[in-house]
Amino acid sequence: RGTPHSETICPTKDETVVHFLVRCPAHEPHRSILKERFIFHAKSVAKLLTDHGMIPQLMRYIDSTGRFKDTFGAGRK
Repeated sequence: RGTPHSETICPTKDETVVHFLVRCPAHEPHRSILKERFIFHAKSVAKLLTDHGMIPQLMRYIDSTGRFKDTFGAGRK
C-alpha cells in the first residue's frame, strides 16, 4: 500500500516502494547515485533491496531525496 498523494512530493502517483525507488520523476536526479555504479540493476527493486553491494548507494539515494528527513532527521553531511 502506498502513501497518499497529499503526503508525497510527487503528484503523479501513490508512493509505493517501487514508485519511490525506481519510477518517481521527482527523485530522478537523485537516482543517478544508483545508476552511476549499478546501471544494469538500478531499475530492479529486488536487486536494490537484496544485494549487499548496493546497500550503501541505496542509502545515499534515500538520504539525498530528503523523503524521510521529518521521520529520521537529517542525514550525514
